[in-house]
Amino acid sequence: MAQRAVWLVVALSMLVSPLAVGCAGPGDTMTSHRDTGVGSGDAAGLDSGDSGLDSGVVHPDANLPHDAAMPTDTNMMEDAVGGGAGLMCTACTTNADCRAGSFCVQLASSGDRVCLQNCNAEIPSCPHRFDCLNSVLTPTAGPVCTPVGERCCIDADEDDHGFGVGCRGTDCNDSNPAVYQGAHELCNNFDDNCDGVADDGNPQGGNLCVGSSPGVCSSGMTMCLTGAIMCVPTVTVGSMTEVCNGLDDDCDGPIDEGFAFMGDPLFPAMSFPLSGACAIGLGACRRSGAVVCAPGGASAMCNAPTALGSVETCNYLDDDCNGTTDDGFRDASGIYNADADCGACGIDCTMIYAHPGSFGTCRVAAGRATCALNCNVGAFNLNGIPDDGCEFALDATAIYVSGEDPGARDDTGCGLGPVASGGGNYPCRTITYGQGRAMTTARTRVLVADALYLESIVLVNGQSLLGGYRADTWERHLTTTLTTIRGASGAGHRRAITAGNITMATVVEGFVIEGASATSAGANSYAVYVSGGTSALVFRSNVIYAGAGAPGSPGIAGTDGLGGVPGAGGAAAFDTGTSACGTSSAGGAGGARVCAVGGAVSGGAGGQATCPMSWANPGVVVGSSHGGVAGSGIGGGGGGVVAYDGQTRSIDQCFTCYLGGGGTLCGGDGAAGASGTCGGGGGGAGGVSYGIYVAGTSGYGAGTNTFPASGGGGGGGGGGPSLGTPGGVGPAGASATTD
Repeated sequence: MAQRAVWLVVALSMLVSPLAVGCAGPGDTMTSHRDTGVGSGDAAGLDSGDSGLDSGVVHPDANLPHDAAMPTDTNMMEDAVGGGAGLMCTACTTNADCRAGSFCVQLASSGDRVCLQNCNAEIPSCPHRFDCLNSVLTPTAGPVCTPVGERCCIDADEDDHGFGVGCRGTDCNDSNPAVYQGAHELCNNFDDNCDGVADDGNPQGGNLCVGSSPGVCSSGMTMCLTGAIMCVPTVTVGSMTEVCNGLDDDCDGPIDEGFAFMGDPLFPAMSFPLSGACAIGLGACRRSGAVVCAPGGASAMCNAPTALGSVETCNYLDDDCNGTTDDGFRDASGIYNADADCGACGIDCTMIYAHPGSFGTCRVAAGRATCALNCNVGAFNLNGIPDDGCEFALDATAIYVSGEDPGARDDTGCGLGPVASGGGNYPCRTITYGQGRAMTTARTRVLVADALYLESIVLVNGQSLLGGYRADTWERHLTTTLTTIRGASGAGHRRAITAGNITMATVVEGFVIEGASATSAGANSYAVYVSGGTSALVFRSNVIYAGAGAPGSPGIAGTDGLGGVPGAGGAAAFDTGTSACGTSSAGGAGGARVCAVGGAVSGGAGGQATCPMSWANPGVVVGSSHGGVAGSGIGGGGGGVVAYDGQTRSIDQCFTCYLGGGGTLCGGDGAAGASGTCGGGGGGAGGVSYGIYVAGTSGYGAGTNTFPASGGGGGGGGGGPSLGTPGGVGPAGASATTD
């Protein structure tokens, strides 16, 4: 059995089972779904140990069904509807505020005090949705009709409207739950909202409806008339003029006749019908749409969205929507002539020639656009290569010197720049003149192009010489420089570069420096000669060659040498006593002498005879005689005169002595030795060769300069002539006799 929640007055549970505890009007029958108002747990909640409200208190439950089978007590409802103080569910303070048979009881749920009628639990007589229960909070003389649910409201049709403090409003017909104060009024010729007027406010009307007339004349509004909904037309035929709104305003059948769109900027004379395709705008702003009626209906329009133009860029589009593509990037003939878009979009001359000292521009000639290299002020493209820009920057602090430039010359206007730098500029031809121009123009640098400069340079304090520049482009190449300074030849010591007392920043860089060879006896050669000054002078990245020092002066004549030694006597001839013989006696030895300088100067040996004779023909001697041996040394004497052996022969028993060749049997004397070469005075000292010479030191080679092999010192002077007495002639050897 379902438990009914009772909105507690707080009621005592009177578990009287099986008797139901509901109230019923006359003729109501107690049904089985009516419970006692107290659940199975209620009795336990009201035991002697309870000090207050517990689970035995039955609370209202709005979700439980009402007792539809138990109608409201008719007399009580009629009395309540009649109104008046002290009736059921009216507010009260004390019992005196309530009618007889009623008590002022405090409701447990809200704390409100209301009048509740007493009842008989055995014979219930409470209104619908009230139960006969004893009050706990407020002592009463017997049970009272206690509201079931959330509200203390006498409401027979259960629409929460009726009489009592718990009702949502009044009810002018408590037998119809659809009728009550504030209900929705219906078109039924009845007062549904209890305001005293039936069908007020055109209930269920006010809706559009369609009649039988054409166009807008077929439209109407529904109206509640005498309890029925009827369609009442809003426009009569011919009462309106046609406008563009998608309707047949004049009710003649056609819709929006006479309206079309004309406003396409590309086709200004063309008419586009309603609902047809259309377009508006130019260039990037052109958008498509459909022809529709304009707001207000006075005309037709294209409903394409309106686009705003942007800043024109070179992209083959009309970005600013003015009807011209890429305007500002093309000339009047349509050639793209912008520096960043030359000949076509994206060909950026400013980027192509974004090199040192240069900038790019677009040039149009003969109907063709090309990028051109331009040089900044003071910059020049001397090498003719556009890829490195204007590589040459004119140095306003320097004088330019070029020995091989055809336009170079030494005059009062030279040196302000290369010929190709324009402005009437041309370089000086010599370094010395360029130094003078630098002093005149208060410039601190002299830039020198590759060439051979045959001049001796004297450095200027605080003025730098910088070489290693190409003569045509003036690009610098220090490691392969051909800028050559060769000192001038002449008498005395030779100096290619002289630096005296340099105390201000002065740099010599990028040169091949060649010292001239000295020619004066004992003179020195200096490639660089430095005297005085400070470390403010710097030589770097130069290649330095020293010249040769001059030879020393000749020495004086030497003293006479010693006399030669006489040669030894030759051996005497002898008779062998036989026809067989060997070598005859040798010639005498030459006189011997060896000099300390010059070596041996001995005399020659005497001639010698040899046996046997040798005959090729009678009277002809071949190989039977020998000359004397020459003396030793470069100055040795010659050998002695040839001697011959004789031989006797028998012809017809007559012994005759034959002498070969008709010569003599005696050898000749050896020749005297030559004059000696000993003695003689030494020559003067030779000259010295220097790469860099710093006075007071033995030499200087600081910085990043290189020093290839230099010439040696001059040789000493040659000794003077020294003639010694010739050696004596050796005596001749004795002649041999015949045998």
